[in-house]
Amino acid sequence: MNIHNVYANQVDATTWNNAVHHGFFIILNVAMGGSFPGAFGGGPTAATWCCAPMMVGYVAVWST
Repeated sequence: MNIHNVYANQVDATTWNNAVHHGFFIILNVAMGGSFPGAFGGGPTAATWCCAPMMVGYVAVWST
């Protein structure tokens, strides 16, 4: 799910260089629960498994 994009032609050159010329990390969050999924009828139930390992099948990174 793509939330937001910012392209080089939308900001000044210094801002763009500061934003993209450094190391990056990918954060994979396994949190579940809270009010967001519950507000839409989702969220953990008695059948929800706890403490299971996360298996990531695919991660992609693009560079423009």
